[in-house]
Amino acid sequence: MRRNVGTEKDTAYGGRRRSPAELATILPPGTLIPDLREPEELPAERADVPVVLEPGLAKSPTQEVDRGQLLTVTIDGVEVRVPKGATIFQAAERAGYTPPHFCFHRDLSIPANCRMCLCEVKDQGKLQTSCSTAVADGMIVAFDTPRVKEAVQGVVEFVFKNHPLDCPVCDQVGECYLQKYYMEVGRYDPLPIERVHKDKVKDLGPITLDAERCVLCSRCVRFGEEIAGTSDFMIANRSDHSEIMTFDDRPIDSAYALNYTDICPVGALTSNDFRFRKRVYYLKSAKSVCPECSTGCNIYSEQSEDTVYRYRPRYNDQVNDSWMCDPGRLSHARVADTSDRIVEPLIRRNGGLTPIDWEGATAEAASRLTELAGSVAAIAHPRMSNEDLWELVRLLKAAGGSAVDFRADDSWRGVDDLTDGILIRRDPNPNTRGALQILSPGPDSRVGEILGAVAGGGVRGLVVCGWDVETLGDAGARALAAAEWVLFLGPRRNSLLERADLVLPTCVHVERDGTFTNHAGRVQRFWPNVPPYEASRPAWAALAAITAALGGDAAPASAGVSFRHLAAGVPVFAGLTHETVGDQGAWLAGWERDRMPAVGADPMPGVRAPIIV
Repeated sequence: MRRNVGTEKDTAYGGRRRSPAELATILPPGTLIPDLREPEELPAERADVPVVLEPGLAKSPTQEVDRGQLLTVTIDGVEVRVPKGATIFQAAERAGYTPPHFCFHRDLSIPANCRMCLCEVKDQGKLQTSCSTAVADGMIVAFDTPRVKEAVQGVVEFVFKNHPLDCPVCDQVGECYLQKYYMEVGRYDPLPIERVHKDKVKDLGPITLDAERCVLCSRCVRFGEEIAGTSDFMIANRSDHSEIMTFDDRPIDSAYALNYTDICPVGALTSNDFRFRKRVYYLKSAKSVCPECSTGCNIYSEQSEDTVYRYRPRYNDQVNDSWMCDPGRLSHARVADTSDRIVEPLIRRNGGLTPIDWEGATAEAASRLTELAGSVAAIAHPRMSNEDLWELVRLLKAAGGSAVDFRADDSWRGVDDLTDGILIRRDPNPNTRGALQILSPGPDSRVGEILGAVAGGGVRGLVVCGWDVETLGDAGARALAAAEWVLFLGPRRNSLLERADLVLPTCVHVERDGTFTNHAGRVQRFWPNVPPYEASRPAWAALAAITAALGGDAAPASAGVSFRHLAAGVPVFAGLTHETVGDQGAWLAGWERDRMPAVGADPMPGVRAPIIV
């Protein structure tokens, strides 16, 4: 029985074809094209869960797709309905089968040069490339035939002609298209041939090129031209001497260079950051959101033995498509660095900070806040999750305070500003939009006003989340010196600990679940990938426990419960839950958009492009 091979490296391949009865549960009769974009990245733990697939409609006006007109197509005996303008490849995905392919990528143009996705179409003499052939009403297509299998087998053998047997030492093992296609359709009695040797290891800065492994799919060439806008790679020479290379072997100087390693279907382009560090089949993956700017790219966080080894982009056509920038990707190293993490709660006694357990720390915070009798203010942080911010608001309300803001610097002003026209935004924080909506702090920052009130004695207590003294400036130093009591929450040590009376260690985003709201008003979930470091707790849990100790509402049992309370209390979040946000996100009320523009310098997703020569 043929296996269903997925379309991206992390797809759960090795499954089985869905039966018509199973397809009936996926595509109810009369159901129009669903709004959910087909996810290429189906994790192994969900491989048997039926998923409603949309046939990868392009976001480019150059590909005409009529959602209102549905065509009936039969794929290997399975009848499906797809919109006019869809390709046979997309119809096959709708039927539960992803054709083998090297060159096709849904966010790049379609050269149809790898010839792996061939199919038979009734009443057409030649085999057709399913990725570039549009469907017609009543079309009957077959992939599972001896003729197609022989043709694809020949393509695989042709690719293997010059492919080295590097599997034992190749970083792509476990993610290699060629491996899984050979296991499916390869010839186990190949003909003897003479190999052509090419450059074996070529350091191109952030990535390493192994030209012998290359299958000439041209994905890297198209990505450089259409997405990064840098045209880093080209295909040189002819016939079996063709190979990819950079002009004059120059290293790649691009903020999106590591995306080449994601789209390379084999081991020709590998990341120097991840190279030889860990086999991918030892990694445990969790869906997450990049915390390095207000774009909020969807990512996978991958760890082994509680150490995060890499981030990879996760598909979301409303945010980042299939891409992410290198600064965001490489920030995993900062998450993995625990040298400055706060290990446990600390309390100031006899002029120094000494450890205290969480119960004692919570009781101490509640006691001091009660003594302050409402004379307390807070400075939040835009790296806090929506749930954290909501619980901070609840804590201030229970303590009798009301003054809160998060804009200790000017980064929030760049929340919408693209610095490169692709993905990187000037605001380096993931939840500025959420903080603006939840805290409703007004058009201008009130942090200076809050610090002035503390320094002048009008406010006696101060809660600081994550910020350091240098960022708060001279006004912050005066306020911290004058405050009767300072509570600090954050994951890492900084200069503010010298002024804090109570320190509560909090988790970083890969250690907990929660939501961020990106610049465009899209609420997005992240899941835990590693356990909390030492005694760290999610900030929402620490704040909610103090609120409960003050006599407020009971602490929520989970981030999902806290988010439901947030949705009930903040109108723009109304109706949202962790379940409805899901892994693709949901819009704030009033921020809805039908479709975000395609990401890239000159994106051409799903467009038939000329073959590169």
